[in-house]
Order: sequence, then structure tokens, then C-alpha cells
Amino acid sequence: MADERVRDVQNWLNNTYGSNANWVQVDTDGQTGFYTVKALIRALQIELGLEVDGTFGNGTKNGFNTRFPNGLSKSTDATEQSTKNIIAIVNGGFWCRGIEGEVNDRYVFGDYTEAGVILMKSQLGILQPTGEIKAREMKAILTTDAY
Repeated sequence: MADERVRDVQNWLNNTYGSNANWVQVDTDGQTGFYTVKALIRALQIELGLEVDGTFGNGTKNGFNTRFPNGLSKSTDATEQSTKNIIAIVNGGFWCRGIEGEVNDRYVFGDYTEAGVILMKSQLGILQPTGEIKAREMKAILTTDAY
């Protein structure tokens, strides 16, 4: 059964990144899986100006930490479109994991996104979780692994 939020993420990815030479179209089938998550990682790598391979390795981790040395959170300045797109990638990753992201505006890191970060960190066993995303949390959002 297709999930309309996942389909929305897939359509957004193709519409946003389809003209990029490094982009590989993702099926818009509404199914979360390896190819959708790989597409989210590719999108993140494009936004970070990195080599695009769809793998969240050390290069992606270091690129994320360089871009957001204090993490990504509600207090992050999101006036640049690239930062807004990264927030949309976070919300898209949450929707693909079945965690509620922002429902009215994918480009907003608001209360729903923050609650999603805290929920995810709790699921990972982190005591007293906070609402900011560092590279390790971003990697956890963009995976099909269970936690």
C-alpha cells in the first residue's frame, strides 16, 4: 500500500533535483525503501556541495558537521534555500520512517520536527534527548535500518 506522504517526498525530490546532473530519478510509488532513502542522501549531498553517491559516509558526515557545527535545530538560520531544502530532507526522512515531520511546510524546522528529533533520539536510547540534529542523527534519519 502506498503512503501519500512518501509519494509526496519522492515527487518533491524529483522536482527539486531532477535537473541536477548527479540526480537519479526515484520511483514515485509511495513506498519507503532503499532507493528513496538513497535519494534523500543524494539530495543532502547536493545541498552540501559534496560528491554525490547516495551513501552517508565520512564525507557526508564531515560536510554536515562543517555546514552545521552546532547542529541543525529550530534556531538555525533558514533563510537560504539550501538550508530550507536540507530541512525538507529531514522532514522527508521522518515521513519515510513513520515519524511526524512538519505537515504544513516541509521547509520549516518547527515544533513537529523538533518533536520528531526527540522521539527518534529516545528510540535510539539517548537519555534526555534534545531537538538538534548532528551528523550522527542525520545518518539515523536517512537509513532503512531499524532502531
